[in-house]
Amino acid sequence: MKKLIALLLLSALILETAACASSGTESGGTDDSSETGTSAAQTETADPLADSLPDNLDFGGVTIKVMFPESHGGAADQIDWVEEDDGDIVNSALYSRRVKVEERLGVKFNIDYSHKVVQWADTLKNSVLAGDLSYDLVWGPQADTVPLAAEGVYLDLADAEYIDYSKPWWNNNFMDEISVGNKRYLLAGDISLSMLSYMSCIYFNKDRFENISGQSSEDLYQLVLDGGWTMDKLAEYCRLSYSDLNGSSSPDEDDAYGM
Repeated sequence: MKKLIALLLLSALILETAACASSGTESGGTDDSSETGTSAAQTETADPLADSLPDNLDFGGVTIKVMFPESHGGAADQIDWVEEDDGDIVNSALYSRRVKVEERLGVKFNIDYSHKVVQWADTLKNSVLAGDLSYDLVWGPQADTVPLAAEGVYLDLADAEYIDYSKPWWNNNFMDEISVGNKRYLLAGDISLSMLSYMSCIYFNKDRFENISGQSSEDLYQLVLDGGWTMDKLAEYCRLSYSDLNGSSSPDEDDAYGM
């Protein structure tokens, strides 16, 4: 049975390589390398954004079939791939990225946008179980892609030969949270614009928190830093925050709530 690579951010491996620092000296300057015992080459800093792939890596024009389903926000969420350069600064960068990856690795991306919110996960699972090789990658919303990891749909990429997880564009903390044991079925990183644009946060009223909890607002920040901020903890503080303002003895629109 062929298993699918989920959220394989292939183009994240191909970022621009900055030019090496000049090893020459400026006119009128002095070269102290002989005195310090350090050569100019040794003082150059390796580019952290250079890929670590073999220079001659070439997959011979193979087509990479990508399922990019419509997510819960609709087709507008499909922002990580574009088919053409329409002049928009972001779309131009996305298109250029795609072309560079195709040329660098000798591949061609075929993106399938046709699958809708409800049906796509079942379509994907059935395709993999049938072994029909319809897709190589799926690029989809976490709420739908993660559950499929428990059903044997994806390929484990923890030890993938050409993926260097030490590179700064990988979100290793997030990937560790959605891993299954030591198996890494789903990948995430800076290449996904939707991952960055959908980040969210929670604001809280410091005075209200201190009144209902008897704690300092700094205690809540520390709770987060210590890894104790959970859905259960949120629910606990929300229950404490409720106040029956109109004395009706039942929750209604005139009362105060925690969130």
